Amino acid sequence: MGKTSVFVGEKLLEAEARCGLFALKVNNICLWQYVRYTCMVKILEEITGVETVCRGMSAVRKQKTQWEFKEWLKHQQFLAHKKDILVLNHPRRVKEGRYYRCFVTDWILENLEYSYYVYESEYGGMHYTPVRTRHLKYVNVDSIRKLVKYDEQRYKKELSDFVNKVICAFEGYCQVTLSAALKQFLCSHIFNACRELFYDRIWAGLVLKLVRPRLVIVTVGYSFFVQVMVAEAKRLRIPTVELQHARIGDTHLAYNYIYRGEIESFCDYMFVYGAYDKTAARYPILADHVIAVGYPELERKARCYVTNKIKKQTKNRRKVITFLSAPGPGEIILKYALELRKKEELKNYRMIFKLHPCEYRDWKAWYPQLEHSGLEIVSDNQHDIYYYLGHSDYVVGISSTALFEAMEFDTQIFVIKDGDYRKAEYLYQNSNACLVETVEQLVEGLLITNDKNLEKKDNKYFTTNSIQNIQKQIERLIKN
Repeated sequence: MGKTSVFVGEKLLEAEARCGLFALKVNNICLWQYVRYTCMVKILEEITGVETVCRGMSAVRKQKTQWEFKEWLKHQQFLAHKKDILVLNHPRRVKEGRYYRCFVTDWILENLEYSYYVYESEYGGMHYTPVRTRHLKYVNVDSIRKLVKYDEQRYKKELSDFVNKVICAFEGYCQVTLSAALKQFLCSHIFNACRELFYDRIWAGLVLKLVRPRLVIVTVGYSFFVQVMVAEAKRLRIPTVELQHARIGDTHLAYNYIYRGEIESFCDYMFVYGAYDKTAARYPILADHVIAVGYPELERKARCYVTNKIKKQTKNRRKVITFLSAPGPGEIILKYALELRKKEELKNYRMIFKLHPCEYRDWKAWYPQLEHSGLEIVSDNQHDIYYYLGHSDYVVGISSTALFEAMEFDTQIFVIKDGDYRKAEYLYQNSNACLVETVEQLVEGLLITNDKNLEKKDNKYFTTNSIQNIQKQIERLIKN
């Protein structure tokens, strides 16, 4: 079998379970659970030679203007009191009209009857404004760093032993030799994580003491900061819930575990999109704690675009093909897009190359041939992904979450059989997408569906009535 990231990822899951990494402690803390995702992604990248969505987005920090300072002061993190729910949202907001929205939590909160605070971290060194999110607080752990000093030397020996055991475990089990550069990265990341854990635990404990929530709701549960908050909440016996924010399946390293012991940094409950993600992934929690609730933002937007027949309102409109990029698969998808742009039979089609948000700032360096390609380039959050799905006749990608979301729209889906296309197997195995191996097959598929769209089977990937489902589950958890 070739070394695809799916195959290698499975070996990494086996290695961490078989080699006892979850039992290793530093300062009496089982540290591996906090660093596993980033470490395994970097090891996977080196073995396969394929980048992933962990590609960093360069942070842009600047001096706050007077207005920004007032905005920051308004959202001061410690000016808080008791609320029913504490929410850690997704800071990667998208624009809707004049305002930026959290695409995971905002629509839920707007329909919530309980009191709450939303704590938001920076994204790319900034907070998106303006927003309509109520009871919003800005996370700033630097305030803790100024008050408390971390002893860099205290756990140096323990950390060095921990790093060596991690490296030996993966080299031995996977029969590989990790590069010196990767070993240095792992060492640096783990040492830094131990320091951040020290500060984040203080911050989380303080905020939980101020807010005294009956429930903690998070998204992007594998974020280091979120993991720490979850662990602290569980220590205080506060129930914790993670809202799914992207495709999971049986391949996402953050949500799949062969190890069956307790993971203190993983939420008590997972609210997932539907029946597939409820059963496909190997979560480290009880099966009945994984609840299919749906995806409120997608349900709301799809209803708007499909019901209003947005694409049919414009006379003489050109057909639209949207290519869904992502770190790693992006180069393959761009190759297909460039070839299609040259095709005479497709000259009247609009072709949009939708970059992944983590590619926005540095896309010119990563994809230099894109700039003068004749493709329309989307490199900002002025519109959310649903705007493009709602205006597209066809979407093309490899394993992007947006391919799954496209099922809810009146659009034809194509999956390129390259890289880790198996992550999208639900789509083509259930006749919700066409699997293509060559540019010629893609062109043929586009021209055929130009006259007659392929019929899609009923979509069971997303559970319906999501807001009502989430409201019901939140009420149950709070009352219990």
